[in-house]
Amino acid sequence: PQGHPFDQLETGQEATRLALYSEEADGTPVYNYAMARVRFRAPEDIDAVDVRVFFRQWTTGWSNLFYTAPSLSHGSYRRDGDGPGATPLLGINGGEITNIPCFAEPRTTDMTTQTDSTNRRTLEGANATEVHGYFGCWLDINQDVPRFPLEPQGDGPYGGDLLSIQELMRGLHQCLVAEIHYTPDPIQTGATPASSDNLSQRNILLDDVDNPGGFSAHLAHHTFELKASPRGFPPPQLSVNSTAAVSARLHPDELAIHWGGLPRESIATLYFPQIDVDGVLAFAAQRGGPKVLRRAGSGAVSFRIGDVSYVPLPGPLEKDIASLLSVQLPPTVTKGQKFSVVVRQIDGRRRKVVGTTQFDIHVKTAPEIQPRFERDLSVLRHIQLSIPESNRWYPVFERYLGELAERIRAVGGDPDAVVPSPTGHSPRRPGDDGDGDGEGIVRSFTGKVAELHYDCFGAFEGFVLEDCSRRRAFESCDRGVEAVVRQACLDRATLRVEIDHKSKRGIKGIILICC
Repeated sequence: PQGHPFDQLETGQEATRLALYSEEADGTPVYNYAMARVRFRAPEDIDAVDVRVFFRQWTTGWSNLFYTAPSLSHGSYRRDGDGPGATPLLGINGGEITNIPCFAEPRTTDMTTQTDSTNRRTLEGANATEVHGYFGCWLDINQDVPRFPLEPQGDGPYGGDLLSIQELMRGLHQCLVAEIHYTPDPIQTGATPASSDNLSQRNILLDDVDNPGGFSAHLAHHTFELKASPRGFPPPQLSVNSTAAVSARLHPDELAIHWGGLPRESIATLYFPQIDVDGVLAFAAQRGGPKVLRRAGSGAVSFRIGDVSYVPLPGPLEKDIASLLSVQLPPTVTKGQKFSVVVRQIDGRRRKVVGTTQFDIHVKTAPEIQPRFERDLSVLRHIQLSIPESNRWYPVFERYLGELAERIRAVGGDPDAVVPSPTGHSPRRPGDDGDGDGEGIVRSFTGKVAELHYDCFGAFEGFVLEDCSRRRAFESCDRGVEAVVRQACLDRATLRVEIDHKSKRGIKGIILICC
């Protein structure tokens, strides 16, 4: 009906962003919810009995929401049973959790016994052309209650080392899918939220950049998970650019990245250390038109910003691809601007879009974004503690958090004072009064020079060092520093940069490592 409270809900992306931290700065608890309206176009006197809605929270932005027939062993849309007694189960691929169902009722330790009667409704036809039903859930993604193992076996009850749902998240923003489960109207294999009226998604990622500020303040980034393609690169015995491979018409899945109104002088980098960058570049070279991809260090490609960039994806892979998209905006951006980058995954064989993610970048000022950055870093560092070094997400998080720390420095904060916390509160470490290094605080970074930065007048602003898994930006206007790092860049020499612990930006020294 018109005037229903659902229609009064805020719909703006900024106002409805979810919080991964569990408390506001003043200690007020933060709770996240989702609601869905289901429309039933009803023939006269026909009811839809036992309509269910399953809410699934993916762990970060997701490129492929292709629906597959539910399986008890693997897949993103796993469930136990059918009809009114069905219950959604953890989405699992490669032994790891891809999404977590959320409910309006308390969770049970055995997921196969989960009830959620609030989200089981009968929609009465009532001689109406269309009737509505309303469903909802609590998104307990910011709660610090141990729930699931990193690599679950079965559907519970679980024992051993359990992680909270918060610790299983891999980005500040996540993909949410509402799935209508109604036995007389099943979802077809191959459907996506764009093609099926029984699937709906909210797959929007948000980030803020500063104006004015140094180049690190103009960096926006977010994690993605790319679902491994079942087809793709040729077998190892075939070179990707061999005649046999081309004649076999092997079509990998591709990411189609639409840059929208992003300034063309921006620099974008996609970091995905699990895959062979040389293979990606070789397949990309087979496309007609100018080359827009180039290697950007180990496990990364960078883009020449245009209208659309295409990135081939390898497959099949045992696990999905953990990745990080970073966008360095130019200093010409101004407060109030908004840029939208749309990432679509295209099925290589059918040339069909199987998933879409939108990455929105808002330009604000340092006082607006610094507190949120620090709280975000606190929560992400808490999550990082639960990621084993052998896990595919470990190098991505190293780079993600390293970039976020530099962004905090660039807006006037001190990332070294930010401690891991599920609440997002980050008091200074005990005993860290600024007169000493403080336990566990990294004061140096070793790597090779990846970038030198200059402003629109050609004045030196700073540089970026890169090692095998992460990057770190340093700001400096010193011409002596410029000369050293420029020569190190030309010689591909290794540098160690030491930071003055009493300064947020000061370089204490640069050490050239000769062997």
